[in-house]
Amino acid sequence: MKSLIQFITVPTADTPGTALYLFFDNRRYLIGNIAEGTQRAATQTGTKLMKINDILLTGRTEWSNIGGLVGMILTLADSNASSVESAMPKYEQMVASGKLDKMPDLPILNIYGPPNLNHLLGTCRRFVFRKGMPLRAVEFKDDTVKRDSEGNVEPTWSDDHISVWAMPIKPTELPKSESSAKQELRRQTFDQLNSKNVEYMALEGEMPEDRELRYDRMRRSIVRHMFDSDWSFDALVEKHISEVQMPAAIFVRDQETHKIQKYTGPMPGGEAPLPDIKVMVRTPWPAALLELLPPTEPSPVAISYIFRPHPKRGKFDMSKALELNITDKKKFSLLTKGENTTNDAGETITPDMVMGPPRPSGGVAVIDLPSIEYVDSLLAREEWTSEKVKSGIVAFVWILGPGVAASPRLRQFMEEMDHCKHVVSSVDACPNTLSMIDAAASTLRLAQVDNKRYGVPHHDNVSLPQDILNQPLTSSPPPKLPPNAIAAKIITLGTGSALPSKYRNVSATLVRVPGVGNYLLDCGENTLGQLRRVFKPAELKEVLKDLRMIWISHLHADHHLGIASLIKAWYSVAHDSTPITEPPNIHPTADSPPQRRLAVVSHMGMPHWLHEYASIEDFGYSCILPLCISENDCFRMTSSPIPIPDTDHSRRISNTKSSDLTLYIAPGEEPQEGSSTKVPASAYEALFGLSDIQAVFVNHCHGAMAVSLTFPPDPSAPHLPPLKVSYSGDCRPSGRFASIGAGTSVLIHEATFDDALGADAVAKKHSTTSEALKVAEWMGAQGVVLTHFSQRYQKIPVLRKAEAEEGVEEEDDVLKRSDGEDGDENGVGGVEVPALEMKTQYERAEQGASGQEQVIEVKGDMKVAIAFDYMRVKIGDIAVMERFTPALAKLLASVEAEGEGSEEVVAKGGKNGGKSGGKNGGKNGVKKAGREMESPKRKARRLN
Repeated sequence: MKSLIQFITVPTADTPGTALYLFFDNRRYLIGNIAEGTQRAATQTGTKLMKINDILLTGRTEWSNIGGLVGMILTLADSNASSVESAMPKYEQMVASGKLDKMPDLPILNIYGPPNLNHLLGTCRRFVFRKGMPLRAVEFKDDTVKRDSEGNVEPTWSDDHISVWAMPIKPTELPKSESSAKQELRRQTFDQLNSKNVEYMALEGEMPEDRELRYDRMRRSIVRHMFDSDWSFDALVEKHISEVQMPAAIFVRDQETHKIQKYTGPMPGGEAPLPDIKVMVRTPWPAALLELLPPTEPSPVAISYIFRPHPKRGKFDMSKALELNITDKKKFSLLTKGENTTNDAGETITPDMVMGPPRPSGGVAVIDLPSIEYVDSLLAREEWTSEKVKSGIVAFVWILGPGVAASPRLRQFMEEMDHCKHVVSSVDACPNTLSMIDAAASTLRLAQVDNKRYGVPHHDNVSLPQDILNQPLTSSPPPKLPPNAIAAKIITLGTGSALPSKYRNVSATLVRVPGVGNYLLDCGENTLGQLRRVFKPAELKEVLKDLRMIWISHLHADHHLGIASLIKAWYSVAHDSTPITEPPNIHPTADSPPQRRLAVVSHMGMPHWLHEYASIEDFGYSCILPLCISENDCFRMTSSPIPIPDTDHSRRISNTKSSDLTLYIAPGEEPQEGSSTKVPASAYEALFGLSDIQAVFVNHCHGAMAVSLTFPPDPSAPHLPPLKVSYSGDCRPSGRFASIGAGTSVLIHEATFDDALGADAVAKKHSTTSEALKVAEWMGAQGVVLTHFSQRYQKIPVLRKAEAEEGVEEEDDVLKRSDGEDGDENGVGGVEVPALEMKTQYERAEQGASGQEQVIEVKGDMKVAIAFDYMRVKIGDIAVMERFTPALAKLLASVEAEGEGSEEVVAKGGKNGGKSGGKNGGKNGVKKAGREMESPKRKARRLN
C-alpha cells in the first residue's frame, strides 16, 4: 500500500496557511490549515481533491487557519452529489438484480479539529445548504491520553490506512476570557429565547456540564441538517395567514380546481386587514429555525497530530511456498492478499506461513504552534514518553507562528530527534513567492498590452521574514465628472464567478476615492490575499486604514467568505487589535464625534453571521458598524418588474428616496435606552463618507441586493454632479437597479455569461454581457466595468460601437427575461434558503449560439472596461482602457479555456497537473535536514 505526502500551500501573501495532502491508492486526507486560497492553490498545482475523505485541521479555530474550509466543503459536496447522481442508476440496477442487498451508504466527510469547529460550521447555516453529503465534525478538547496494557499511548482514532494521535495543546499563559457573570448571562438569555423549542429547551435542574453537552448536541444537529437533511424546498405546510412570517412565498388552494396557486391578497405586515383564511407556505428549513447559536467563547487550544500508516504486509517468500508444495501460481496472489488456500496435497496454507513479517511505515508529526507560549506544553506531552509512538516518526512538519522557530527549547528538541527530518513552514522561513503562477502569468501578458493598468503581483523570493501585513496615470477624462471622480480608482481583486480558478479569484472590487476613503464591494474568499499581491506592505496598511465600508451584496459563499480575515487585518492596522468597549455612536454631534469604525452594510444575514462568529475569535467585531439596509422606499412591497422611467424622473427617484440603514442588534440584546437604531441620513458622511446609499432587491437569491453609492460633492467642482458608483452584485437585469443608479458615474455590473448562453443566464439568475450593457444604458452610466465572468468560459466579449440608428435590444425584451426582481421568494418560513437554484425557461430564441464569435453592440458614448484580477483603473481612464480591448481579446484567445464548472473540484492541472505528486514526487521530496531546519516545497514525498 503506497502512500505519499505533498505540500499544497506554504505561507505566502495569498496562501496564509500550510496544507498537506496525504495520498493512498483509495483514500485521501487533507492535513493542516485550510486557509483562504487553499482550494485555488490546489487547482494551480493540479492536486485533485475530489476524493478527500478526511480533513484534519491543525492549530486553533481562527479564520486565518480555516477560512477556506467552508468553500472547500461546498465544492466537495457538489462534486459528491454529482458523483452519486451519476452512479445511482447503476446501483439501482444492481439492487434490482440481487447483486446488492441495499443501496450503498453515502460517503461521509470527516473533519477533525480544535474546539468550536461545530460552532463555526453552524454559523454558516443561513447560506450553506447541501443535501446528500453526511458531514461529521469531531472536536478534540480533552488533552488526557489513554494507554494500553503495556503502557503505550493509544491512538485517538484509526481507520483502514492510518493511526492518528491528536494532541490538543494549550499555551502556558491562558488569554483573558469573558467574566463568569457575563457568560452566565449569555447562557440564560439564549435559553430564554429557546424556551418554546422542545428539542432545544433546558431541563429543570440541569447541571453546567449537562448544559454544555446539550449545546454541543444542538450544534451537531444544525450541522447535520446543513449537509444531510431530507428537507424539501417544495414541501408545503398549512397555517393561518396571520401566523406567516415574512418574507415568504404564500400559496392557496383554488376552491374549484383544487390546484395550488400563488396567493395575491393582503400580506402580513402590510396596512390592509388580513382575511380569515388558511394558506400554505414552504416548510421551514430546520437548520435556520434556531435564531441564535448556543453561546461559546474563543478557545486557545491548538491541535497537532502524529499519524502513521499501518504496517505494510511482509514480502512473499516463493521458496517457502514451493517447499509447502504449492505449485499453482494463481494461489500465490491469494496468500499475498491475506487469504488462506490449499497446497497440492489439499492441506490448508495460511498467509503467515509464506509471508515475511510486516514492515513498519514511517509516521509524520504535524505540529502547529501559533506562538512561543505553546512550546512548553507541546514538549510536556505524554506521547514523547511512549517509545512505540516516538520511534515510528520519521519526519516532523512544523507549522510555526512568527518567532517560534527561534525557541531554544524547540531547537533542543529537534536536535534530540535528529534521526528525523524536520521541515519548517512559517513566515520566518518561507519567502513570499508567487503561489498562483498562472494568474501572475496572465497578468504579465495583460501588462504587455496595458502596463499602466496591470503590473507584476507583489512578491519577494528572497527576504525573510515576511511582512505580514502607484504611479500617477495620464488620461483624457470624460466630461461631466468632478476631479475626485476622475481620480477615483477601481481595483478588481476578484472577477470570477462561483469558484476560485487559476486565472480569476471570486468576487471583490475595491473603490478608492481621494479625500474620502476606500470601499469594498463584496469580499470573496482570499480577498486579503489579492490585496497583498496588488499592494506592497506599507501601501496595504494605508489602504486598510482608509477603508470606510464593506458592502456584501448577498450571502452566497463566493461573495463574502473573505470578510472575517479582511476585518481582522483592518482591526490590526486601525485599532492595534484592541476592542472598543462603547456601543456604536450612530448619532454623532460636534460634542460626540463617531468612533473610528468600519461600516459593514448588507442584508441582515451578514451581520448576524459576523456576530455569531465573534464568539469564536476576536477578529474586530467590536470595532465595526454592522448595518442592515432596506430596499429603496419607492419599490417596497412591490414584486413585479417596473418599466424604466425617463431619465429626469429616474433622477428624482434617486435623489428624493433613500434606503433605510439600521444598526444591527443581535437577538437577545437591547439597543441603548432612548436611542434609535435607525441611522440618520445626515450622519452618513461622518460615519462612512457617503452622502447617500440606496439599494434594491434583485433577482438572484433571497436577500440579493444591488446598490448605488453617492459621494459628497467635490468642493473644487460644486457645479458638477457628485461621484456615483453603482454595483449589481449577482442578478438578472433590473429596472429597479437602473432607477436608483440613474446618472451613475461608473456601473460595475456582472456579466457572467456570453450572449450565446442566455438560457444559462436565466436559469442561474445571472446576466449576459449585452444585458449588463443594457442596464448601463438605462442608467445613463458614463462608464461601465464588466466583471464576474464564468470560470468555464474564458473568452472576453468583443464590443463594437453601435450606430445611432442601429440600437440594441429593446428594454421590454430584456425585462421580460428578467424573471422577476425580488429574490425574497427563496425565503422559507421567514428564513432564507441558501444555494438553491430555481430553474426557469428562457423564452426568447437564442441568437449566435453556433459557436461563432459574437460582436456586442455598445450604444452611445458609453465607455466599457473588461475586468481582470489585479486591474487598477482610474474612472477617468476607462475610456483609455476601452482601446485595449481588441488587443486583449487577441492575446487571450491563445490561452486554453479552463474547465472549472460548478461541479468540478479542481481544474485540469496543465503542466503541473496529473496525479498528485506526479513523476517528480520522489526527486523533489523533502531533502535530508540533519540538524538543520528546512522550508517546505510544494512537492510530494513517499512515506514508504
